[in-house]
Amino acid sequence: MDRFRAIVVDDEEIVCEAVKAILETEHIDVESTVSSLAAVDMIRKNGYDLIISDVMMPEMNGFELYEKVKEAAADSIFILITAYGTISSAVEAIKKGIYDYIPKPFTPDEVRIPVRRAIEKKRLERENIALRTQIEARYSFQSIIGNSPEMHEVFRIMRHAASSESNVLITGESGTGKELVARAIHSNSVRTRKKFVTVNCGAIPDGLMETELFGHVKGAFTGAVSDKKGLVEEANRGTLFLDEIG
Repeated sequence: MDRFRAIVVDDEEIVCEAVKAILETEHIDVESTVSSLAAVDMIRKNGYDLIISDVMMPEMNGFELYEKVKEAAADSIFILITAYGTISSAVEAIKKGIYDYIPKPFTPDEVRIPVRRAIEKKRLERENIALRTQIEARYSFQSIIGNSPEMHEVFRIMRHAASSESNVLITGESGTGKELVARAIHSNSVRTRKKFVTVNCGAIPDGLMETELFGHVKGAFTGAVSDKKGLVEEANRGTLFLDEIG
């Protein structure tokens, strides 16, 4: 996995160097600048996982810098360095999207702790993106092998189904890939980021199908000790695959 990248912005060179040294011990690639105006161009040009900026700077303060770059750096995590007199303002800024703040003057741990939290957040985001990419590749139309005229017709119907909001009936012998087709339709539709819920209807005992699909409230019948969400609700805005319905 690529190393994380950060920029430190402070009009005092000594502060930039101090924060940079701490971040480098966390195996982060760091650039720094004493100019908030230069920082705007650097952020827009290079993109960073982490932006750490002082609040009080002569060219542009940290809040103004955040407002300038927040659209171009929508995926970046922004942390403020703030003197005690401006902590209340920093807390207010957090409500607007700034991730955290570092008090000034600071100890190494006061820098490391919020930075580690931020980097862990970015790491999870990367892992989620990588996992989603793997899933989408696994269930792409190209992952289904077949070059006959019949399979080309199947692919055409699948693409049409993926672009619609209609219910889809998939028929075929056991083991022919009905669930694979269903997952491919789901992964190539607008529902791809929602749940794909599989229900093996043949494995649900008689009399329990209704409660499995639609759930129940506490006390609805003997043994219903709590509310239970149904699988239809679980799959809301996603895909509900009813297998073995015959």
